[in-house]
Amino acid sequence: MEVGRKMARAIEKLSPAVVRNTNTPGTYGDGGGLWLKVGPGAIETVERPAHVRVSYQDVDGTFTTEEADGLLAVCLQHEIDQLDGVFWLQRLSRLKRDRLVKKWEKQQKR
Repeated sequence: MEVGRKMARAIEKLSPAVVRNTNTPGTYGDGGGLWLKVGPGAIETVERPAHVRVSYQDVDGTFTTEEADGLLAVCLQHEIDQLDGVFWLQRLSRLKRDRLVKKWEKQQKR
């Protein structure tokens, strides 16, 4: 994962799960969650809790619990969702999701 201009260490977590999170959404960049895009011109913000506790097993088999804040918390939640089969579009309200899909479809016709 690249954070700013520095490369962060690889994060290896086996069977990770969010065991607790705050109800306070994180704000990153220009206010509001993490920007994700479907394609050119189809970008939306996904808000996630700013603080989480994650349990996992490390590569040595030790069960561990770790707390994360800020961008790391958001990234961990995003990756755990992917492992659980939850696509980020499912985290949007129906209105935002429909608007984003229409925007993407319009871009595809160009």
